[in-house]
Order: sequence, then C-alpha cells, then structure tokens
Amino acid sequence: MLARAMDDILAQSFSRWEVIVVNDGGEPTPVDEVLAARAEPLAGRAQLIHRPVSGGMEAASNAGVQASSGQYVSIHDDDDTWDPEFLAATVGHLEANPDALAVAAATEIVVERVEGTTLVDIERRPFVPPGELVSLFDLLTQNRVVPIGLLVRRTVLDELGGYDESLDVVGDWDFNLRLVTRG
Repeated sequence: MLARAMDDILAQSFSRWEVIVVNDGGEPTPVDEVLAARAEPLAGRAQLIHRPVSGGMEAASNAGVQASSGQYVSIHDDDDTWDPEFLAATVGHLEANPDALAVAAATEIVVERVEGTTLVDIERRPFVPPGELVSLFDLLTQNRVVPIGLLVRRTVLDELGGYDESLDVVGDWDFNLRLVTRG
C-alpha cells in the first residue's frame, strides 16, 4: 500500500509539499525499496524515519510532524489516497482564510481486501463532514473528520500538543475535539 500512497502524493497538482514517511515498527527493506524506486521525483522532498518498535498511529504521526518543516500538515496513512486536487484545494482554502485553523474535505471510506499483490474494492461509502463548519456538537457523537481529509496549520497542531500518544485508538478523534474547541 505504501507504493500506492507515494504515487498518490506524487500525483498531486500542488507541488510544494514534503513527505515524511514514518515506518512504525515495520520491516525497513520494503519501505526503503518503495522510496528508492521514486528517488528522482521525491528528491529533496522526502524524509524517512524508521522506528524499530511500533508506537502506534499517534506516536508515528507526532514523529512525522516533528520532522516536518511545512506550514500545513496532513496525515496520509499508507492505505489512504487523495483526489489529485486535494492539496491545491485545501492549501488554497487556508491561504484565502487566514483565520481558519484547519480545513476538512469530504472523504470516501473504501473497504479493501488484499488478494496476492492486488487490492480489491469491497465497499465504498461517503463520509462527509457536516455543513460548512464542523462543530463540537458534531464531533461529540462521531469523529466526522478522518486524518486523510484534514489539513491543519502546523502552528495550531503544535499549540495543541499533537496527537495524544497515551491513546491506543481514536487519537485523531481526540485531536479533532481539541482542534474544534480551539476555533
């Protein structure tokens, strides 16, 4: 899935990005090979962090954020993909709205099955943040914004202390609750 995720990032129409790949306890060689196969288009824009022991999604996300230098941050897991205009649209929104802390985009949940070396779609369903603004009320009942659909100002992420590494799951939901109470 990492190869697909890297190709997805490389296909973005917005080209001023950096990618921090965090291998969270996985075998290093396959990750090295995926990045080596894309060395030319990734030149100067990719950094790889091998964590020998998995610390979980929250710790891996924080490690990537800490290593990054960009003004905006999005978490792109290896099993996720973006529309080719995702970064152009979300960065454009934040640049046009300097008071906005983050922007969330509608996403599609895709359930896949691995068959050999192929991913087979099983189900697709829309997962759309409600309305123009995501409120605390919206988030109290369900995590309405998944990491792949969120672009956050780096300064805000730092102010909020990143993702809570003490949580085994739903660290993104916890982060979104803290984000929406900030503004």
